[in-house]
Amino acid sequence: MVHLKGLRDKVTCCLPRSGQVTHLQFTDADTLVSASKDGTPHFWDVGTGVQKEEMQAETFTFSKRACSKEETVGSYLISVKDDVVLVHTTDEAHMETPHTSDDTAPANKPVAFFLAPAPITTLTCAGDKIAVGCSNGEVLQLRAAWLLG
Repeated sequence: MVHLKGLRDKVTCCLPRSGQVTHLQFTDADTLVSASKDGTPHFWDVGTGVQKEEMQAETFTFSKRACSKEETVGSYLISVKDDVVLVHTTDEAHMETPHTSDDTAPANKPVAFFLAPAPITTLTCAGDKIAVGCSNGEVLQLRAAWLLG
């Protein structure tokens, strides 16, 4: 069971792969690519979570950021720690908010989190989409439209 706290818009779970997910990358608005330690890319339909045919697998190369644990989307910083996705406002967003002299809020204020079913090994973001790969082989896609707001 996947537990949501804060990121409530949508969660899609792609079928587990064999082994820990090491790379994730959105190729377009409809496709997420994952790979485990053997390096074989698996293509997923973003809307349904169903695996697509792997016709492009021989020619696909992941970008350097395909194995990230931290990304910025708009005025939010998305990071992972163990089995948790953390969303914070960035320093830039914090500076735009008026504060009193008594305000001791941290520069990167936490705004949401997501608890995954296993430790998170990689993260990628594209627009309102956050995808995480887990050590148990699961690939989860989260949608949070407010990231773009």
